[in-house]
Amino acid sequence: MIAKFFWLAVILAGVWTVFRIIEKRNAKLRPPESGNTPQSGAQANAKNNERDSAEDDALELRECDECGAFVTAAGCSRAACSVRG
Repeated sequence: MIAKFFWLAVILAGVWTVFRIIEKRNAKLRPPESGNTPQSGAQANAKNNERDSAEDDALELRECDECGAFVTAAGCSRAACSVRG
């Protein structure tokens, strides 16, 4: 039983080593400007701010009671709907 665990560990270590070697080789082939460099705090904050501002631009929609379309709080803009904004 212990021999099975030993060989399992040997196989897992071998696979892990092969993948590590492949990753190192790919890192050397990749151009440095492809975004592999770690981000500084300012760069990470800028990305978070962009994401937050995109969330602020979202519109809140609700379903129109008459026609079932999703509309803004101003009301429905469909000509056939009786609830016009």
